Amino acid sequence: MPPVTLFESGYETGDLSEWDGKHVWTGALSVGLFQPHHGAYSSRSETTGRWGRAMTFKRLGGGQQVVYVRILVRFETLPELNTNMYPIYMYNIDDHNQFAGVFARNMSGKIIWIVNYGSGGRWNYKNAASGPSVGVWYSVELMCRRGQGDGAVKLFIDGVELLSVTGLDNTMFGPDINFVLVGLGEGPGVVAVDCVEISTDYIGSE
Repeated sequence: MPPVTLFESGYETGDLSEWDGKHVWTGALSVGLFQPHHGAYSSRSETTGRWGRAMTFKRLGGGQQVVYVRILVRFETLPELNTNMYPIYMYNIDDHNQFAGVFARNMSGKIIWIVNYGSGGRWNYKNAASGPSVGVWYSVELMCRRGQGDGAVKLFIDGVELLSVTGLDNTMFGPDINFVLVGLGEGPGVVAVDCVEISTDYIGSE
C-alpha cells in the first residue's frame, strides 16, 4: 500500500484547533511566536514536576499497525539528573497501553536519547550514545510496528537511524496504534515543538 499521511500540523492556525485535545498537568502548553522552525508559530510545553505532562494529542482511528511520528523539537532546558523528558508517545488509548515512546534522559550527568517499548508483556529500553543539546532544533522521528514476533521500534534523529529494535511481540498492548501525544511528558523542563507529521511510512527530516 502507498504511504498515507495521517496528520500534519505546524501550529499555523495559532491555536490547537487541528488537534483532538491536550493533556496538561503540573505544567502549561501554549501556541505562539516561539522562534518556530518554519512559519510563524510553534508550541511551547513546560512541566514543573517530575511527573508532569504538557502535550497535544491526535486520535488516528482504528487499524493502524505501523505508525511514524516526526516532530521538530527544541529543548529549552535539558533533563535534570536522572530524570526524563518525553517529546513523543504512541498508545492504544482504548486499552490505555503505551506501545512506544522516545525521551531524553540525564543518565548520571550524560544526556542521551532512549526509546522505550512494549514487548513480551513487559517494558524494555534501548539507549543511544548521544543526546540533544539546548537550543537546537532536532528532527525526531519514532516508528512503531505492531506484530507478533515481527514488531519493531526505530528512532531517527535528523533523518539518520539512531536506534532500531526488531523481533518484538507487542500485540498484547492493543489491536492497533490509535493515539499519539507530542510535547513534553515528565520533566521538569521546557521544549518547543513544530512541524508535526504522522504517517504510515518513513517521513524524514524537514
